[in-house]
This record gives sequence, C-alpha cells and structure tokens, in this order.
Amino acid sequence: MKRIDFLGASGAGKTAVFYELTRKYSREKRWFTPKEAKAAVARQYLKQNKGILKNYKPALLLNLPLFRPFHPQVSSYILRSHSTELLWKNAQRDDLFLSIVLKGAGFENREPLHRLLGINWFVPVYRDVLIMENNSLDPLVLFDESLSQKVYGITHWEKGAFEEITAAYFNNIPLPAGLIHFNITSQTAFKRLKERPKVTTGQRNITGEELFNVIAAQVNIARIGVDIIKYRGVKVLEIDSELPIERKADYINKFIADFNV
Repeated sequence: MKRIDFLGASGAGKTAVFYELTRKYSREKRWFTPKEAKAAVARQYLKQNKGILKNYKPALLLNLPLFRPFHPQVSSYILRSHSTELLWKNAQRDDLFLSIVLKGAGFENREPLHRLLGINWFVPVYRDVLIMENNSLDPLVLFDESLSQKVYGITHWEKGAFEEITAAYFNNIPLPAGLIHFNITSQTAFKRLKERPKVTTGQRNITGEELFNVIAAQVNIARIGVDIIKYRGVKVLEIDSELPIERKADYINKFIADFNV
C-alpha cells in the first residue's frame, strides 16, 4: 500500500474535507481510509499466517459489516504481534528519524504533558504506516491524521525552536507517495479557531496572542515540510483552504486518481 498524507495548520479544514471525501467518493474504492486499510491488512494477515482458527472470534467480527465500528480495535488486536515485529525490523532504517522525534518531543520549553501527548499521538500512526508499507495490497491509503501531520506533536511554536527539528523531521520521514497541503494564512486559521466551540489540547490556557503565534508557527512548519517533501521527489497538491469543501474534495479526488493509473 502507498499512503498520501494530509498536512496543514489547525483550522485549515482537513477533517471536514476528509469526511466529504469519504461521503462522496468512498464507494469508488480507489483508496482506503487508515481504518479500512488496517482491516484489509488484518484479513490478509490471518489468511497468510493461518491465523483464522487461532483468532476465530476476531476474524468473525472483522468480516461482519454489522461490527464495522469495532474493526479498528479488532484489527489492532489481530496485528499486535505483527506490528511489534515491524517496529524492530525497521528500527535501524528509521533510527535517525525516531531520534529526531524524541529530540523534538523532549524540548525543554515544552510542558511535560505536551511532550508525553506528542509521543502518544505519534506512535500509533507510525505503527500504522509500517503496517501499510509491509503488505502486498494495492489500494492507496489517505491519511488525514498522517505521519506528516504528527510533526506538530513533536515541535514547539517559539520562533527559533521549531525550524531545525521540522527540517530534520521531513528530511528523514518515511516518504509518502503523495502529500496534500492545506494552504492557509495565519490570520484566517486564527479566526476560524476563535470561532470554534471547543479548543484542542494544545490550545488550552493560552492567550489570544499566544494562540496566534502557535498558528503562525504551524503555517511555517507546514511550508518547511512541503518544500522538503517536494525536494525529495514527492508529488504535492496545494489546496487553498478558502475554497468550498466540495471543490477541495474534487481536486483531491483527481489528484488521487493519478496514483491509480
């Protein structure tokens, strides 16, 4: 499986577009969501490793549409040993990348809870990427909460604190097949976040000025990542966050179609 990553600052509209894509285009089956992909890999793993009898009940749940809401948990259970093996198998390849993640998450100016949450959000996505990389299935996987997006969990918003880590992160990240960048200005993102009824974990207990600085840093982090990913030969789609959701979804669907030719 090949993956296509989403990347963009908070307020750029990534989640809304992802839901629109799944609603409008999911029946075409040209791509999988991470949950669908993981379930497909779990089915393949059971067949190849003669694990259906051993995992009879989980396998039964995985093949019943009625239990689709539980497929992510069932898939994780079935692939638990496999994913651990993949972690060790790729430890040497990704040693530098993981060292960069730990360095960023351990930045001393970050609160301990934010450091812990950054790693906690990173690890499951990294595991899923390894699972997607190491199988023979064809569909693309469209990652909204992508490995590229997880850069925000291991960087800090202060100017001078994020540039080096961000560059190192994207220079060593396991490359996606494609990247979709949700381009937004700091002012627009700030306005959208202020209008939201809820705040995210990283935005609690900060002033309006601090929030704007966080958003400005996120916009710059995304731009650094996009420039490096392009330089490394990955095809990038720039999406204007001001466009209507339907048009953004159509542009992304056409972008994905190029990878299925």
